Amino acid sequence: MKNTVKFKKATKTFDANLSGFIEAVSFQESTSDLSLSLNHPINIRAAGIINKLGYMGLFQFGEEALYDLGYYLGDRGISYEDIKGEGKETPIYKSWKSQFDSNNWVGKWSGKRGVKSKNDFLNSPQIQYEVIKEWIAKLCNQLRNMYMNEFFGRTIQGVEITESGAIAGMHLVGHGGLGAFLGISKYKNAKQTDGNGVHVKEYIKMFNGFNLEICCPRKINISLIDKYDNPLINNEVFIVSKYSGKHVTGETKVKVKSDENGNLPVIVRHPDTEIKIVADGKESNTIIQKAKEIQNATLKDFEISKIPATLGKDSAPQPRPQPTKTPQEVRVEQSSSENDKKNIADEKKDVIFNIQIVEGDTGKPISNMGFFLTYKENIKKHTADGNGVKQNIRAEIGQDIEITVSGDGRKQKIHHFKVEESLNNQTLKVKLPVHSFQLFVKKDGKVVPNTTTTVFYRTRKIIKKTNNSGVINLKMLVGFVYGFGVGQKELARARVVKVKSSIIFNVNSGFVKESKQLDLQKKTTIPPQNNTSQSKVPPQNPTEAKKEVPELSQQNTHTETGGRPLTTVSNQAPATSDTTRYHIYSDGKIKREGRVKLEVRHKPPN
Repeated sequence: MKNTVKFKKATKTFDANLSGFIEAVSFQESTSDLSLSLNHPINIRAAGIINKLGYMGLFQFGEEALYDLGYYLGDRGISYEDIKGEGKETPIYKSWKSQFDSNNWVGKWSGKRGVKSKNDFLNSPQIQYEVIKEWIAKLCNQLRNMYMNEFFGRTIQGVEITESGAIAGMHLVGHGGLGAFLGISKYKNAKQTDGNGVHVKEYIKMFNGFNLEICCPRKINISLIDKYDNPLINNEVFIVSKYSGKHVTGETKVKVKSDENGNLPVIVRHPDTEIKIVADGKESNTIIQKAKEIQNATLKDFEISKIPATLGKDSAPQPRPQPTKTPQEVRVEQSSSENDKKNIADEKKDVIFNIQIVEGDTGKPISNMGFFLTYKENIKKHTADGNGVKQNIRAEIGQDIEITVSGDGRKQKIHHFKVEESLNNQTLKVKLPVHSFQLFVKKDGKVVPNTTTTVFYRTRKIIKKTNNSGVINLKMLVGFVYGFGVGQKELARARVVKVKSSIIFNVNSGFVKESKQLDLQKKTTIPPQNNTSQSKVPPQNPTEAKKEVPELSQQNTHTETGGRPLTTVSNQAPATSDTTRYHIYSDGKIKREGRVKLEVRHKPPN
């Protein structure tokens, strides 16, 4: 896909990917041309530019940006550690902050990437190109930590807020200026223009629509085709998004156009945003933005005609619903005016139907599945039969029903629907989502690479080995409980929660020792021949291993046999982070932390 932007009274076309974004930023900042070699005279000249305000290079970096990235040590050599815990009114904090006011570059350099001076930096366009990728990753992490990614897909002052537009805006005026433009109250006094008077709105609009591969690890790619499998080119549709978060809540709608291949611009929203593609009153199924996954969809026979609507009205943040109201109550209130128009007799008429819970990826029924129905503000537990079906559910026409499964302290919504007369004597098939997440194994705060573990899931023992980063990639059904351990020992259990993209298990030396012993036995044990009584070689020093490897000790968790979904909600507080840590101690105790954010350098987790 191509993205056409107009810079400096000239139209120039860039690829809508990471390299195209970098090329566009550099062209705007220093009039370079990165479609040519980095060693081309045009780019060597641009890499050596220092403007009147002291910003320099292909991307016009200032002192504070290169300080944040660890290249420049500041005019006075005051580090973050020196100001840790200091108030903003203290002399040392003011001195630290003021050292970046002039961009005079009189301080020392760290030597990172071999850059020991300002001239080293200016004379290497190759290093500057790598630095901008580090900077994009850092800004993306800031967007996520400050919840500014909640604004993706909203329209402010006639401009759609996208991932790439927000990154460009932060590069121009920092997170404060971007926050002020977004309407976040604590940033209301921050400047929204740079030293040259360029407004952040211009950069957000100019750099919209790029796919930044190294930014948020979640993307939705959608293609439009007709009934003959031909791409629908240059067709306009609406992307309708629903989300409720820290800063914003409600629905937003933006108009986009498919490219010459029928592809829509990449969609990036906050995790758990509900997304639909709408045109001519026809809408797609709901797509849930997953936290850490590339999602692809093709909409076939999606008839589209000219859409007269324009992207003019701001989708400003709306007040959050009252905490006493559930999502179901909000939906009921929103549809109350429509219900009033219906025939009262029809509304009170009951229908009887069945619900079948199936696996989200395979469509196979899930036997004996426990789930909850919220109906008329009452929550009731149900259990499906051996075919995944709960039969003879009775409900009034027009009522809203929400289907949930157990979560980590609160239930997880998997579906909701309005009862209609056509549902009578029918079976409603509900897909239980499959969630992809990462399991991190750590010891003493460091990852444990290339170590064999066992994952216990749905009566199976699955042997998994951590990669070089101490990570195991997993896909499991939402709401299910899985075990983690070594060999045949299940040491801890956790539940699959769709808002958690990662989970951390901290193990002790006994765990690592037993894992290595089992690997060694597997390599040295000779398979038995015609001797059914021959047993496996026991682990070395079994007493020591038993002492060091912890046993399961986790309270307030009740699990059905075989790792099926929990049938009782735990007493733990609602999850507030996308990462959970489990500390496994040698005395068998397990400590769970649910508010610790995972730190991954240069590759932000969300």
